[in-house]
Amino acid sequence: MFYCNRFFCRDFCLILGLVLFSPVFATAQIAPANLLPETTVFYAEVTDPPAIVDALLNHPVTKRLQKEDAYQELMKDPEVAQFLQILGYVESQLGMEWDEALKTLAADGITLAFDLDSKGAALLLKAKDGQSLEKIVETMMKLARQDAAENNRDDPYEVDEYRGVTTYGVKNGGFAIYERWFVFATNEKIGMSVLNGLLDGGNPASLADSDQFQDARKNRNRGDAVWLYVNLSAIREAGVARKLFEGKSEEPFGEILLGGILDVLEETPYATATLAGKGQSVRLRFSVPFEQKWVSEAREFYFGPRGSGRATAIPDVPRLLFAVSAYRNFSEMWLRAGDLFNEQINDKFAEADSTLTTLFSGKDFGEDILGALSPEVLLIVAQQEFPQDRPAPAIKLPAFALVGKMKQPETTAREFRRIFQSLIGFFNVVGSMNGQPQLELEMEKTEAGELTSASFVPLAGEEDKDPARINFNFSPTVAFSGNRIVISSTVGLARNLITVEEPGQRESGSLVNTEALLSAPVLKSVLEDNQAQLISNNMLEEGHSREEAEMEIGTLLKLLGYFENATVTLETAGGLLNLDLDMELSK
Repeated sequence: MFYCNRFFCRDFCLILGLVLFSPVFATAQIAPANLLPETTVFYAEVTDPPAIVDALLNHPVTKRLQKEDAYQELMKDPEVAQFLQILGYVESQLGMEWDEALKTLAADGITLAFDLDSKGAALLLKAKDGQSLEKIVETMMKLARQDAAENNRDDPYEVDEYRGVTTYGVKNGGFAIYERWFVFATNEKIGMSVLNGLLDGGNPASLADSDQFQDARKNRNRGDAVWLYVNLSAIREAGVARKLFEGKSEEPFGEILLGGILDVLEETPYATATLAGKGQSVRLRFSVPFEQKWVSEAREFYFGPRGSGRATAIPDVPRLLFAVSAYRNFSEMWLRAGDLFNEQINDKFAEADSTLTTLFSGKDFGEDILGALSPEVLLIVAQQEFPQDRPAPAIKLPAFALVGKMKQPETTAREFRRIFQSLIGFFNVVGSMNGQPQLELEMEKTEAGELTSASFVPLAGEEDKDPARINFNFSPTVAFSGNRIVISSTVGLARNLITVEEPGQRESGSLVNTEALLSAPVLKSVLEDNQAQLISNNMLEEGHSREEAEMEIGTLLKLLGYFENATVTLETAGGLLNLDLDMELSK
């Protein structure tokens, strides 16, 4: 049966054995879910491992990586060379290369599961054929036994039998072979359950028979390389992660980021995840059933009334590095702070509210200031260009800006313009006491809108200083165009944001709540602008020589060159809440 004894040898044979023998189940017709008990709370399957192996090994990015100097240096490392030598020996004993062995073992799928009742995990592999499976397993066992004998250790396997099937007990569980199936289990109960399913043509109360599991399978696509299911209802009933849903929030930023999602996770029955790739694109999707009634009144700020909140599309800004577009009713969140946050955080909110009310001439910050803006907000970060006639700092920081929509443009614009001018005056007083350059106010009117900006004036004797102080990364600006308001770290980005055409409406099939975009090429360009500083910091912090630091930073920049854009999207569609991570590789 599945006993606990010493596992495989400690060297590579052990590691390779574990990887290759990830469990696989089922007879020719039985699906893995039919072999697992209904109390299974975690289920993940890879349907076509050979295709994934081929895609990874033959992908253009893999070929490019193998030509990199860093890869060539890695291959010369003594530990890597020893690993390859052992791998070569194992391949000679198997009579096939490692990738062929892996594709043979998992030709028809890999399944990983965890059963809450037995507290056991199972790994199932369905091989190309029974003969090849037995040959590979027997070869790996022979190598493990040889290693144990050479190092004066006991036989790593305890052989037994269960219903005519030979089982092998090891340190962390046991494994068995049945026809084309390799089964590994961490304890006897889950192992016997799977073997019974194989021998009896299915489990009488299987995961596949669960209505909830069947409902989750409906949304699976044929092209998904990996599919995962988690029974959240059973996990919550077992008391797992209870603290996650108890008490009030301690993190305002966490509330802004995940508050509404936590309400959904407290009620939704299950979660699924899929991984799919096509060409240069990869998508990881997490999904849970979604009903608006699960969102508490205090957290309506997150999804909007009746879940109708919709983030605006991200505008096409020159040299865009990073952007976040979201629906968040900050006014409502601020006013409901007492229901959302603990006493300590609320004390800080009260203190901030008092200060901000004074700053805004007695107007209530949550109701009058935040309430003057619509819930659709944008954060934009872009690489900035430094004009030839302006001092350029040593560290070139990206520009950033917040973009919102005013409910009453004329009144709100006047109020924010006044506050901005007062703040610049305050910063000048503080800066003067600390020997910092002064800010000079400027007004600008264009066809697109109005801008009020402030630029740093070099101190006497620093007019031609190169590089200039870090202050010269900034030219604080507030800009207005129609109902749009832009609060930006630079006048250039503000000008771009009021000039750029507003994105069109999103497709009506889904409600995008949050979208974030990162451009790897622009990030690479920003780092290249600061490469000298990065190398110096690496030398100081890591103790590297200049040559080592240059190689490490250079490798980072090269790796960034393999990526294009990464996008994260949170949306509701078809009764589901989907969180997508899309990554595009460079060609």
